[in-house]
Amino acid sequence: MKGIVLNKDMVRAALFPGSLTDYSVEQDTLCFNAVLEAAGYLARRKRAEYLFLDGRTFSKRAQIEQAIAAATNENCAWRILHLVCTDEIAERRLIESSRSHPALNRTAELYRQVKSAFEPISHPKLVIDTSRPQEDCLREAVAYLTEEGRERGGSGEVLR
Repeated sequence: MKGIVLNKDMVRAALFPGSLTDYSVEQDTLCFNAVLEAAGYLARRKRAEYLFLDGRTFSKRAQIEQAIAAATNENCAWRILHLVCTDEIAERRLIESSRSHPALNRTAELYRQVKSAFEPISHPKLVIDTSRPQEDCLREAVAYLTEEGRERGGSGEVLR
């Protein structure tokens, strides 16, 4: 499986280093648009079998619709992997990654704010509980993204 992760937080760190990062909605939008432009470029040139868009919570319907529209415009199939875990695990992971992650605004408080305003995903998706071993999560994601996963669907399916 040949894939690439395009991460908005890494793009922001490159475009707006240090004190130039303000985590505003405008800056977030600009950086994610850059990710979508890069995804389109890679898709048109068939540089990767799979493009994973990361660094955005996709907590709003409009964010999901924007990504789907970008894929559709490039005649690409799309899939949604909705990764979940307990609040305790999420907050622990935020603390553990705080020194190495490019987005310095990733806090438990921000996590709770985003979670409380999360809009339901109305599109078919695979929900993966990431409190399980990483290898299991990866195997199930790959199955969902490949022919086997397409045959079985995935609308609202939770793999535990």
